[in-house]
Amino acid sequence: MKKYTRIIFMLSVLTRVCFGQGVDSLGIDNDPFLNRQESQVLNQKFRDFGIKYDFTGKKIAFFGGSSGTTLRTKQHYFSSVIDKEGNSYSGIMCQVVVLTEKEIKRSGGFDSIIISNGKVLLPKPSRKMLKAMRRSANQ
Repeated sequence: MKKYTRIIFMLSVLTRVCFGQGVDSLGIDNDPFLNRQESQVLNQKFRDFGIKYDFTGKKIAFFGGSSGTTLRTKQHYFSSVIDKEGNSYSGIMCQVVVLTEKEIKRSGGFDSIIISNGKVLLPKPSRKMLKAMRRSANQ
């Protein structure tokens, strides 16, 4: 039994060393560029819902509120939507809006938007949203 415990412990340490970031690196800052762990969690979360979008290396804006147009921080998103194990809290709906090249320029370089808890599905970002993103990108 001790042998198996030691092997499991060694594997967990090796995994932590090899992959660098653990679930404790979700939402640790408000940099719009996702770290590796955040990308992996979002890739899995949305893949489970049939959305094939790779978040790796992407600059993401987070929105919330009933209309889905209130700019939120990455820390807010990960603290209110994703638990520390990388699982979604039940009952929270999220939407991904991938920006066009024109919208990317108008937004200040954001690649896509994640909207959480919005009661309305938004097919594209509003001018107000793009303006808020551009302002946050310039700070």
